[in-house]
Amino acid sequence: MDGQPVRASNGRLVPVDGDLTSAADCKTVFVLASFDPQCSLRERQVVRWLKRIAKFGVEIGGIENGSLVLAEAGLLNGHPVAVHWDNTIGFQEHYPRRAP
Repeated sequence: MDGQPVRASNGRLVPVDGDLTSAADCKTVFVLASFDPQCSLRERQVVRWLKRIAKFGVEIGGIENGSLVLAEAGLLNGHPVAVHWDNTIGFQEHYPRRAP
């Protein structure tokens, strides 16, 4: 979000190329949300950003639990989605318009 390194699930800090505004010209975005997707869902700025770039035709994909973030942004309605089996029930409860 802010261009600062991100801590991976293994505890390592991963450098990033910039903040959300530096990705203004991107054509494709992959959303990663591994073991704690709720952390990503709390980042309302990211959810708003995803909604905004989707309106401009940016191709967006979710990896691992990234589909939960995309559903939270309302970007999966009317689209097929794959969800990890461990999250299927919760996904269906929270996003009934986009059940896997």
